[in-house]
Amino acid sequence: MTKIKLLYTSALDSKNSLVTALQAEKGGKFSCPLCQGEMILRKSGKEGPGSRRPHFAHKALTPNCTPEGVLHHSFKMMLANILEAKVANNEPFPLSFTCGHCGEVHEANLLKITKEIAVEKNLGTCIPDITLIDKNGKPYLAIEVVVTHPPEEETLEYYRKNNISLYRLNINSEAELDNIEDRAKKPDEFWFCKNPKCPTCGSFMDTKVMAIGNIECHRCGQPMKIALIVSSAWLKKRHYDPKTPISFDEHERNFAKEHGVIVQQRFSKTRGEYYQANVCPHCNAFIGEHFLIDYIMELFYDNENKGSSMFEKVKMGWFCPKCEMGINE
Repeated sequence: MTKIKLLYTSALDSKNSLVTALQAEKGGKFSCPLCQGEMILRKSGKEGPGSRRPHFAHKALTPNCTPEGVLHHSFKMMLANILEAKVANNEPFPLSFTCGHCGEVHEANLLKITKEIAVEKNLGTCIPDITLIDKNGKPYLAIEVVVTHPPEEETLEYYRKNNISLYRLNINSEAELDNIEDRAKKPDEFWFCKNPKCPTCGSFMDTKVMAIGNIECHRCGQPMKIALIVSSAWLKKRHYDPKTPISFDEHERNFAKEHGVIVQQRFSKTRGEYYQANVCPHCNAFIGEHFLIDYIMELFYDNENKGSSMFEKVKMGWFCPKCEMGINE
């Protein structure tokens, strides 16, 4: 697929306001938002094959002034103006998005705690395109408008360490200037989740889920239950290994027991050691760690195929994958 060449489709009018080529009227005076050079509106009014899209052209092109740079600047400034007006009028900026952390669809007001909108605020390590600041003067959300250069890893690490949520918009076409607000409500990446944050590390927590499987004992053929611990995020994305009985704590063992699962110490000849395992209540056989791999895969596909009922999923409360399992998403 051939990439459409970007054109200069926004400029400053005689009132120093940003306008798009579609909004601009012929005969007006226009200048470049970046280099301030004089621009000419090229707008034939024709449509269809062979006609060029409405755009501006520099009367005398300035070195290093590119359509990509103007697109980035224009989208950023137009969005900032929209957000500033909403904050001033105490209006919400509602959006619905699929959470990259837990996989759920969340609805949120982007401006719920916003007191100030800042464009290119210097945070020391980085300068976000747009920064949302709360009533205490703390930056809590960074909007990055990406046309050619995504944020560097150093910037992302700064956001993580300082609990600043990233709100990334990948802009690929001048057409996205035509309806800034709608486009801005569809982030390509948003570090936000409605799950509570861990009091220790500040990361978003997951719902801890005990998956209880109904299986047949490999030795006696009688029904037995096994337990694995996963999270709501694992069930959506499968981004780290489930917790098996070998590392269950007392609370988790008791929770399993309350749901008919026996977790006890058994000696493994293969490993040459004792460890906790799922145990058959009829013949005392246990499911070794190695054989649990098959059931972990069953659990994954069981979750993909919604009609299956091999596993019952029981919520246990909140937990932090980062603190409890050393997982960094």
